[in-house]
Amino acid sequence: MTSGPVVAVELMGDEAVSVWRKILGPTDSGVARKEAPPSLRAQFGTDGTRNAGHGSDSLASAARVIVRHYRGPSAESWGTPVLRTGKDLVPSPGGHQ
Repeated sequence: MTSGPVVAVELMGDEAVSVWRKILGPTDSGVARKEAPPSLRAQFGTDGTRNAGHGSDSLASAARVIVRHYRGPSAESWGTPVLRTGKDLVPSPGGHQ
């Protein structure tokens, strides 16, 4: 699933799944370049597989990924970064900016 360094984030907020998927753009980077030029996949992806980012397609899928990758014993020391939709980036209590 990865071919280089990874930045993993857990985004929370109203419509977080749909907002993130809109930022990512269409799965195929070629389609993204035509339909959503400012998207991450249009800017940084190369094709339908090496598409520069992952986003869960539902809350249930996101919950499985979060439990698998973020909720291990070492994850507690990371804090919980939060990206809220709107004009401000606001960390949760105890989170990091």
